[in-house]
Amino acid sequence: MNLYINIALGVVLIAAVAGIAALMMQTRAANHTSASKPKPEVPTPTADVPPEELVGFLIMEDGTHHVVDTDAYLIGRHSSNDLIIRDPSVSRQHAEIHRRPDGTFRITDLDSMNGLFVQKKQLKHAVLKGGELVDLGDISCRFEVQKKADIVSGDGTVVLSANPANAESP
Repeated sequence: MNLYINIALGVVLIAAVAGIAALMMQTRAANHTSASKPKPEVPTPTADVPPEELVGFLIMEDGTHHVVDTDAYLIGRHSSNDLIIRDPSVSRQHAEIHRRPDGTFRITDLDSMNGLFVQKKQLKHAVLKGGELVDLGDISCRFEVQKKADIVSGDGTVVLSANPANAESP
């Protein structure tokens, strides 16, 4: 009789663990599909703009903008990164964005635990031209590219707006 109780408890425990795992996978998938919000209009760079005149930046879910201002822009939890994201789903060094000579940017997953998703697809690396949804663990952001002239005021101050036409000078 005692053996049957132990077997029944084992089966219940296995079912509970499987149910929790399925729920966690469903929640993660839902986070990746529900994170996309309608994006405001942002002009795309034109082919006649020299690549050095283009600026890349990340727009976080809370609306903050982070300019990709180095040739190798590191993203992760560790304090040595260019963009520090304090979230347990983000690895210490999660991803890196490289500025390319043609004016595009390349993002690379640095063997993170929770992966790099671009446009809802898990990738090791991707070329970013502007407008892409980027997920780092559970954190979603959007990568954009604008002409330097649209975001730098006369005194050299960076003025970022999701729509450069609405940017205010300080």
